[in-house]
Amino acid sequence: MQANAAMALLTPAFRTEFSRSVSQDMTLALDPYRAQITNDLRTPVAVLLGSIAFVLLIACANVANLTLSRAAAREHELAVRAAIGASRGRLLRQLLTESMVLSLIGGAVGLLVANWGLSALLALGPNALPSTADIRLDRWVLAFTFGLSLVTGLVFGAIPAWQAARGGPHEALKHAAARVTGSARQGRLRRALVVGEIALSLVLLVGAGLLIQTFARLIGTDPGFDPQKLVAAEIWLTGTRYDSTPAIAGFYRELIARLEALPGVTGAAVVEAGLPLQQGGNATVTVSGVNRWSIDYRSITPGFFRTLGTPFVDGRDFTATDAAGAPPVVIVNESFARRHFPDQAPLGRTVSVEGQPRQIVGIVHDVRSFLKEQPPPTVFIPSAQTPAALTRLFGSWFATHVMVRTSGDPAAVQASLPRVIRETDPLVPVGRVRAMEEVLVGSLAFQRFVMALLTAFAGLAIVLASVGLYGVIAYLVAQRTHEIGVRMALGARSRDVLRMVLGHGLRLVVIGVVLGLAGALALTRFLTGQLYGVRPTDPLTFVAVTVLLALVALAATWLPARRAARVDPMIALRNE
Repeated sequence: MQANAAMALLTPAFRTEFSRSVSQDMTLALDPYRAQITNDLRTPVAVLLGSIAFVLLIACANVANLTLSRAAAREHELAVRAAIGASRGRLLRQLLTESMVLSLIGGAVGLLVANWGLSALLALGPNALPSTADIRLDRWVLAFTFGLSLVTGLVFGAIPAWQAARGGPHEALKHAAARVTGSARQGRLRRALVVGEIALSLVLLVGAGLLIQTFARLIGTDPGFDPQKLVAAEIWLTGTRYDSTPAIAGFYRELIARLEALPGVTGAAVVEAGLPLQQGGNATVTVSGVNRWSIDYRSITPGFFRTLGTPFVDGRDFTATDAAGAPPVVIVNESFARRHFPDQAPLGRTVSVEGQPRQIVGIVHDVRSFLKEQPPPTVFIPSAQTPAALTRLFGSWFATHVMVRTSGDPAAVQASLPRVIRETDPLVPVGRVRAMEEVLVGSLAFQRFVMALLTAFAGLAIVLASVGLYGVIAYLVAQRTHEIGVRMALGARSRDVLRMVLGHGLRLVVIGVVLGLAGALALTRFLTGQLYGVRPTDPLTFVAVTVLLALVALAATWLPARRAARVDPMIALRNE
């Protein structure tokens, strides 16, 4: 029972020796305790870190593009410096220093923004994230930011600086200082950077689109019960005077009677070993003489399924007569019946729960423990027949929950529930009191958190990519102003120029989209564990994201293209 979590505390050497001593008929999965805590977080955290890296690369590509453009605009100045004796190394150091200063300033601004936004980010963080109180901007964050700023400034400033410093002064001095020029090599590099930005943006957009679809499907998933107007309160019997099955059953009966007497209450019940939509307990169940390890387990009072709003498929609910001394009974869910009695009628058959033979008296509709997973096989036994030792054992792992359904305002029941519990026994601790709709929303908190972050990263990426595309096309228009003036002087119309510039931009977009689609097909498989009801290669998502990116890119290209179409040929030729 809870073998994985308990055995996770063992040292590696002891786990090895223990595994050797276990009977060959038994299989245990022994994992490190750290893996028990962080296993579900590894993939989404890796996805988010990859997204951050993509956004960083896009931003660095933009900086490199701007540095290339600035270096091209300063080509005449650099040529003059070289002509009067500046060495290539000196020019390279100057440009690298400028790049790294900009990078460090950007890192400092980023730290300020992070300091302002950290509290808001933690407020959005789900309970599934461990140790959120320890997340802060400490010296390690400062050191990492400083180092990353230096590295990015060095790496993404080196290529533009080398391109600017490698040319000889003679060719550059032939051009007029006012003319914006650039080598064909620099132009190819700028276009390659923009293509890379578009490709990375598409990958992030596809991932965000898949997670948005997943979240929409999770919201529409049937949890197996009606969460509306249903309230749950945590209580603990561990350490109280309830140390026997009759005493525990008597406390539950008195509490339920008091709750059902409240105005508007239509049902009340108690469940041990876990709440719906949350991790619960498990037990050893023997079916047809074969042990089934880690079957989900709950101990409940009569009326639990009526209160929950979960219908019966066959058989009956527990009653007051299912008490100590009566024939032991059990209710199973549909998943249990399908798995262990695929070709038989389970009603009336006997299974053993923790060594106690019990007759199946009912089959109930599946209730989900996690919305994105299929309901596990589950057994329910009446609390009046649950050994007190079993109640204490599961009470050390899970809170016991009192559940109340009302026909009125759930807030009124939430306010009254702690009072009624204390009136029944003031020594029983009362924990959180929540509406089950809140529990339903909370069960999706981590998926919503990952979706929101990845969507934000994708939005930032598409903005950066659009700015990069706009910059390249605007630079192209400025570089070819004289050519455009000549074309228009020779009879080219504005729409011809517009078509030419748009065509140049759209070629970059098409290449970036093709590369991005290939990258998305290769990388979205890492999201498989985070998806529900949608395939990593969902064609609708890929088409929608491609159209969205194409429209944004078209808007970014349209502005410099329209400016090019309005060039006055006389002014362009006069400036030349």
